[in-house]
Amino acid sequence: MKIAVIYPEVLPSDRARSVTVVKTASALGEIANTTLICEKSDADIDDICKYYGAQKSFSLIKLPKKLLFKSNKIFNFFLISHLRRVGYDAVYVRHLKTAQALIKAGFSVIFEAHEIFADSAPAHKKESVADVEKYVYENSKGIVFISQTLRDEFEKHFILPPGIVLPLCFSEQVPGADKKEFDELKEVYYIGSFQAWKGVDTLIKSAKYLPENVKIKLVGSGGEEDVLKNLAKDIGVSEKVEFLGRMEHAKVEELLKTKTRICVLPNNVSPFDRFTSPLKLFEYMASFNAVIASDIPSIKEITNGVALEFKAGDERDLGEKISYLLGNREAARELAAASYAKISELEPTKRAVELLEFIKSVNAKKAF
Repeated sequence: MKIAVIYPEVLPSDRARSVTVVKTASALGEIANTTLICEKSDADIDDICKYYGAQKSFSLIKLPKKLLFKSNKIFNFFLISHLRRVGYDAVYVRHLKTAQALIKAGFSVIFEAHEIFADSAPAHKKESVADVEKYVYENSKGIVFISQTLRDEFEKHFILPPGIVLPLCFSEQVPGADKKEFDELKEVYYIGSFQAWKGVDTLIKSAKYLPENVKIKLVGSGGEEDVLKNLAKDIGVSEKVEFLGRMEHAKVEELLKTKTRICVLPNNVSPFDRFTSPLKLFEYMASFNAVIASDIPSIKEITNGVALEFKAGDERDLGEKISYLLGNREAARELAAASYAKISELEPTKRAVELLEFIKSVNAKKAF
């Protein structure tokens, strides 16, 4: 089967969505003829695979997005031309407007759904975004949902084509990670972006309730980074919080394999909490880490029984949960073992097989 995975942006990138696209293409490429189509840049397939630690099992096509000016419409024009010329059995997309353009051009689209965009759109755009969503969701050949919570929400609003729930797990059990020693626990890690809804502020505030010799280490950038640094200073916890900056994906994987023991997913309550399926959660689990996570339904859907939950947004509760694990190495190791074991149920090869079977089942044939 010949599959096109579409990403109308530059690769590589520090955006989490870029990881999902490359890892999807790589996993599908192991079992089907897969081409990743992205925005034109200087990076070649070797650069991209090295950055994400992905197998070079797919082909790469890069299309222009800029002529006199930069626009998704330019990319979509070249994309439609390429798809018509080459012909694919399935077109896999997660970008709303690109999906809209492809469906209008007559292509059979499998859409990967991550959220209801109209819910978080500015007031003056809500109606237009809602119209695009309704068109795409109701005219796609099939929809892949990243959580059951998200699917349930979609079913309240749209008349849907066939769908499947596939969490965003692109992590396999990291060999040897289960050999980690849990003797001295003095560090906790967060890896991800610094957007407000990610809850990094809650994690920083939790430092007030941690022993003096404990360090919170933050890997990432963007969003409210300066605000967060000022927050740490203002509440007097700068000595307990270390900003390590952004790392390329392969280096993050090495860090998780060798250095981390306790990892935190501190998401705050937000319009996104019904939809989130954080990539880093699976990477934490696959690298034999004790996970402390917010009690948000879409996260609990994954972490139930394999993570220590805290009340989302409650820095005291988070601080107490961190302190508990720091002082109970056997409990920390047991949590790490539970999350490590669960990854074998979710790992990417199984996900790719289920995705391919779904694509076949909805009969995503060549559109032209």
